[in-house]
Amino acid sequence: MVAFPNTKLAALSVLGLISSASAGIQLNAYTDGGCSNYAGQFNQPSNGVLTNWAVSGSNSANIANCDGYTWCDCYWWTGPNASGNMGYTAYGSNNCASAWGSGWRSVSCTYGYNGRRGKRVTAGTYEANL
Repeated sequence: MVAFPNTKLAALSVLGLISSASAGIQLNAYTDGGCSNYAGQFNQPSNGVLTNWAVSGSNSANIANCDGYTWCDCYWWTGPNASGNMGYTAYGSNNCASAWGSGWRSVSCTYGYNGRRGKRVTAGTYEANL
């Protein structure tokens, strides 16, 4: 359990062996549709791993930190397990994925040090409820 400063977000519960030390990038959730009203954050620990998450009252999300990588990008879905409508963000530009009214429920991010983006893999699914 990780405590968040926002009362809407009591804790982060992640199933599997995940530590914040292995986190590659930071993802933020927002209550508005334009990535302005901060609601909470979590770290995407593994490159290409699908994560289910639910942030109460959230309507948009972005990549807040790329932790020194050359590139970071994420695909977002309105449903769990990569179902429903999809959005895309890339750190540095096009970095606000809006899902007004439904919010995002799953995400898969990739990141690296060179200009070549590797094949997206979904090695496992973790549950994150914020």
